[in-house]
Amino acid sequence: MEESPPNTSVPGVPANLALKDLDYWEKADSFRVWHTQSPPFKAVTLKKGTEEYNTLLSLLQQVEGTYLGISHEGLAGGFMPIYVYQGATEVDRIRIAISDDARFSTDTQQEDSRKGLVSKYASLYTMPEELSEEIINFFESLEYTEDM
Repeated sequence: MEESPPNTSVPGVPANLALKDLDYWEKADSFRVWHTQSPPFKAVTLKKGTEEYNTLLSLLQQVEGTYLGISHEGLAGGFMPIYVYQGATEVDRIRIAISDDARFSTDTQQEDSRKGLVSKYASLYTMPEELSEEIINFFESLEYTEDM
């Protein structure tokens, strides 16, 4: 894969991203966390007002990081997707890496593929290792009982 020249920037991708600054937190009323790492593939919905929802909201609002200059396609590669809902409307999908470096992405911050394809991929950001571990531990504490 070709590397971009160091002076090339992708328009519209912020150098830093803090999830707390996204504009939908007041409207969000549930999270759906998908466990896609090993069978059986299941999900869990966390409703606003529950302890689990409040914990995940608090953790997500601490997430911030620096753009890594790469993007992430689909759900492969050890990422846990968290769908943010307002009623039945999906307002964002946040992915947290659980199997390698402390990284995250969000569909509200995307870049065009460097290969010139029409598809869009979520831009990857690095995040603090300690917070990443805390989020992963939280994921492991959830009961995934819903079919996806």
